This record gives sequence, structure tokens and C-alpha cells, in this order.
Amino acid sequence: MSAMLKEQLVKVFSLMKPGMLFQYEPELDAFLEFLIWRFSIWVDKPTPGIALMNLRYRDERAVEIRENVRTGLEGPGLTVAQKMWYCIAAVGGQYIWARLQSFSAFRRWGDSEQRPLARRVWGLMQRIEGLYKAASFGNLLLFLYTGRYRNLIERALRARLVYESPNMNRAVSFEYLNRQLVWNEFSVMFPFTCRN
Repeated sequence: MSAMLKEQLVKVFSLMKPGMLFQYEPELDAFLEFLIWRFSIWVDKPTPGIALMNLRYRDERAVEIRENVRTGLEGPGLTVAQKMWYCIAAVGGQYIWARLQSFSAFRRWGDSEQRPLARRVWGLMQRIEGLYKAASFGNLLLFLYTGRYRNLIERALRARLVYESPNMNRAVSFEYLNRQLVWNEFSVMFPFTCRN
């Protein structure tokens, strides 16, 4: 969703000074992610992709206390604190990390031999990124095994995606996909049939 919105904004600012939008790309990404968070998670609505899959966020801490979950659909939505921490971690964390990486790359902290402090900060950033990627991979393996938390933010906040309604018709139409697959097969077979 944010990629589609970003594409439209890039088209709007295409006549401006070249490179101007690239300079403020982390701010633009953070603003779009904040808008998506504000009009979905903050008002207890699913994001558009989550809504297509008939899912919603549930506070797992409240469900564990009750212990009388029968269908897996019960349970309250996220608390205000969970929503705020989600915004801080997802929107703010990504923005700060992107800005820090672009600043350090522009200043060439990794190549600086004269400034040992900058070199140490660069090494620390690389270690933090490696640890985050390792933890994300571990979380992916746990998600594939248990099916509970998609990313580290959801795991830390104990915000789980569950079905919103037990029986919902599929909202996705596969007509276009089927037509595309048929035409793709025809276009692959056409050169072979013309040779004989």
C-alpha cells in the first residue's frame, strides 16, 4: 500500500527539482507508513492487505488470562499502549534506522581511518543489523512452526493476527490471473508450433 502511495507522490513531484524527493525519501516513507497506521491500526481497523485476508489484530495477553477461548476468534483488539508502541517501533524505528544509515553512508563512517569513533559506531551499526536479521530469521522459523507472530514487533507487543469472522467469502477474483496464465502458455508454445 505504501509503495502505491509513494509511486503516486513521486509522479506528483516529478516536475520539481531532480533529486529533491530522493533527499527526503525516509521522511516520505515514514509519513506514508504513519498514515496507513493512523487510518487502520489506530482506529481498530485492519490494513487493506490484512482486511483482504479476513484478519484482525488481537491482544494475546488478554486471551491468555481468560483461558476460555473456543473458536480462536474471541479476544479484544489491541490496547492504546500497544497501538502507540507499534507506531513507535514500526514507523519511528524504520525512519530512524534509514536516516542513520543514509547519514553514515554520506559521511563514510565505514571508510574513515582518521575518526576511530565513527568507525566504531559503523561497526556497532553493522552488528545491530546482523543481530536484527538473525532474530528476524529465528522469528520466521517460529512463525512457520506455530503461525503466531509474523515479525518481531508483533512478538514483542503480543499482537496476533486472527480471523475476523469465521466464514467469509473469498474477496479475490482469479479470473485475470487465469487469463494471464493461459495467454502466457500460448505465447510460450507459439514459437515451437511455428517452427514445425
